[in-house]
Amino acid sequence: MFLANFSDAQYYLSAHIPKNPKSIFSGGLGLKRIKFLLQLLDNPQDKLKVVHIAGTSGKSSTAYLLSLLLSCTDKRTGLFISPHIINIRERIRINNVNISENQFLETLNKIIPFIEKVEKSEFGKMTYFEILTALAFYFFWMEKIDYAVMETGIGGLLDATNIINNTNKVCIITKLGLDHTEILGKTLAEIAQQKAGIITRNSIVITPEQEPIVSSILKTCAETKRAQLFILQHGINYKDIQENQDKTVFTFDFLKTHLSQISLGLLGKHQAENCSLALSAFILLSRRDGFTFDEEKIRNSLEQANFLGRLSRYRIDGKTVIMDGAHNEQKMKSFIQTVSNLYKGKKFNFLLAFKSTKDFIPLLELISPIAASITITSFKMKTQDWSCTSKKPEVIAKALYQIGFSNYRVVVNPQEALRQLLKSKDKTDIIITGSFYLISTLYEKNSGIR
Repeated sequence: MFLANFSDAQYYLSAHIPKNPKSIFSGGLGLKRIKFLLQLLDNPQDKLKVVHIAGTSGKSSTAYLLSLLLSCTDKRTGLFISPHIINIRERIRINNVNISENQFLETLNKIIPFIEKVEKSEFGKMTYFEILTALAFYFFWMEKIDYAVMETGIGGLLDATNIINNTNKVCIITKLGLDHTEILGKTLAEIAQQKAGIITRNSIVITPEQEPIVSSILKTCAETKRAQLFILQHGINYKDIQENQDKTVFTFDFLKTHLSQISLGLLGKHQAENCSLALSAFILLSRRDGFTFDEEKIRNSLEQANFLGRLSRYRIDGKTVIMDGAHNEQKMKSFIQTVSNLYKGKKFNFLLAFKSTKDFIPLLELISPIAASITITSFKMKTQDWSCTSKKPEVIAKALYQIGFSNYRVVVNPQEALRQLLKSKDKTDIIITGSFYLISTLYEKNSGIR
């Protein structure tokens, strides 16, 4: 098979989106499948210096920030994240420039013959995410990058990215909480075991302070693998956090590196933690690999940080529109706290939808105190890692009624819902949240929010 253009490439990938919900997480079989593919490609992942990032909240932001830092040192830095917001090319970047359509197409065409061999084997059909993971590793190897910053998809132990066998890996495990419980387990302990699965022998591991059961599991795993574990503490390694509507300011201390009053373009105290994880990994890499860095370049880069869908703000038709993909209790709590701190006492008109599998009631309980109104909408995503739909709006409406919030309405079409909120004579500003898939749908259809 030969793909003639980028549209063909997208169509080819879409044919690999699992249709059965039970196939969303391919687990052990998927891991064997991608290992086989990468063996056929001569294991490009083991020829790279990799930073591997797992966690419940903040892993994409941490990955993005680390790639910014490494790019400041003239290191060619690959970044692999998911999901994408507007274009699939966002997932694979070098020095924070998206892979081009031609590069994407050429790389996919090179690996398709090997994908076909895998699919004729006992392992069966590959998934969308598995192919993109293999494509990223192969592309980064061909481009001779210095570092690959790789975000896991779901979990860690059985995630398609967890196929790195070299001993120079750096692992970051961001804050853990309850998410994807139908796949990873119902308890923090079960989830921690999955996330800790990215820790390899003699690797470096960096994590923030976690719940005691999580810290215990990470420490045990690190000891078993003879990995070096660094635990960042709020108030010691990152402190004096201040927020305003333009930036997050904090002081960072780690291994005798002191950076006072860092100005970060990403908003929220949780982003100070994510940035500190990225800075710690950066410093450890600089010491291990013997490169120096320019503090002024680092500061400038962090101040200009801008990550789509993470408290992104726009001014449209005289109203402020805030978009954030918070989709679990931990992320929503951080998001609502940040908004409440930045806009003290202010209420917003919310536009929201949740993925059908989400435990959404705790999210509504966090949202309702700062909501003037809530518009419930829907989405149907067929062009990302799996086909998924939103929770039925009437189910969310019933839950709002039950928690005593009455000023809600249903507008099933998200574009129409946003149009109505923008055109309304009500001057209240707007927050759109609940799912990256909702955010993606609206970015795709509304050129005004770019």
